[in-house]
Amino acid sequence: MEHRLILVKFFKIGNLYYLIFVASFFIGGCSTPSVQSTKKLPSKEANIPVTEEEREWMEKFFKEFFLKGASLYTLFGTKPISEEMLVCATEEDYRKGALLYIEKEGIEGDEKEEILSEASKTYHEYDFDTKWAQWITYFERHPNSPFIFAKHPARSEKVWSAHILNIQETVWTLQKHYDIFRKEVGYDFDPVSVTMDFKNEDSIFWKDVFANHLLTGIVYGFGYKNSYFFDMYINLPNNSKLKDSLFYSKTQGLTECSFVYTLDSLSLPGFRSFILPFNDDPVLEKYKSEREIIKSKLNNSNFFEMVFLQLTGQFSKENNNQD
Repeated sequence: MEHRLILVKFFKIGNLYYLIFVASFFIGGCSTPSVQSTKKLPSKEANIPVTEEEREWMEKFFKEFFLKGASLYTLFGTKPISEEMLVCATEEDYRKGALLYIEKEGIEGDEKEEILSEASKTYHEYDFDTKWAQWITYFERHPNSPFIFAKHPARSEKVWSAHILNIQETVWTLQKHYDIFRKEVGYDFDPVSVTMDFKNEDSIFWKDVFANHLLTGIVYGFGYKNSYFFDMYINLPNNSKLKDSLFYSKTQGLTECSFVYTLDSLSLPGFRSFILPFNDDPVLEKYKSEREIIKSKLNNSNFFEMVFLQLTGQFSKENNNQD
C-alpha cells in the first residue's frame, strides 16, 4: 500500500515520467521591471486585452507554472531561467511507465491494478501540455516581451523542460561567467545572440549548457559555488570518501507535494546549498528576500494582472497610466 500511495502522489501532479526517467537537478533540479520599484499595483480594472475564455485557461496556467516551482523568481526576481516539467506522452506511455515501476518494486494483485488505473486517470486529467501550447500561441503576439518561453528535451523523449527565460538576467549571467562557459563549451559565443536563440531546440550552445551540471546550475540561478561543488559531487564514484568530507550540503526549497498552488505556499527555488552549519548561503538569502518582496506585492486580487503585465512588457506602461 505504501508503494501505491507514493506513486499516486506522483501521478496526481503529472510526474510519473519524472519519477521513472528524469533525475532532478540539484535535488537528490534589459532588466525586467523590479517589483521593488513599482509605484502602484494594477487592479482588476487594469486594461488586460484577453477574452473571458482566454483569461479562464490563462489564470490556471499562471498559477500552475508560476506558483508550483521557481518560475516566479524568474518573472519578478533575478533567477535567469526556470523550468517546469512538460509531459508529452500517450496513455500507453503512462501505462508502460507504470508497469516499469510495478516490475521494479515487485508489486502484484490489486495494488498493481490500482496503480494502472491511476496511470490512466492521470493521463486523462493532465492538461498542462495543452495550456502550455495555448500560452505559447498567445505569447507570440508580444515579440517585445523581456522574457522567452521555450521547451527543451529532457532525459526522456516523452518529457520536456518547459522554460521561462529572463532576457537581461540571462545575458548578464553569461557575460559575468563568460570565461567559465567558454572553457566548458570549448568555443566563443555572444551572450546576447545565444540568449535570443533560446527558442531554438537545436541550439548547440544550449544543448551543451544543459548537458553540463556546472553550467546548468549557473543559468538556473543556483550560484557558481553551489554549481561547482554539485558538478564535482555528481561525478564522484559512489564510494568516494570525499562525498562525506568535502560535500556537506543542505537541500533548499523543498516542500510537501501540494495540488493547490498559492502565494502563501510559495517555496524557494530547490537546489543543494553547499554550506556548513551556521553559515549563510548568499544565494539562498537573496531568494528569501525576493520571496518576501513578491509576497508583499502580489495577492489573490492582482496576481493575474501583475503576471500578465510583467510577461507582456506592459508593466511600466500600466504604472505610467496610473500616475
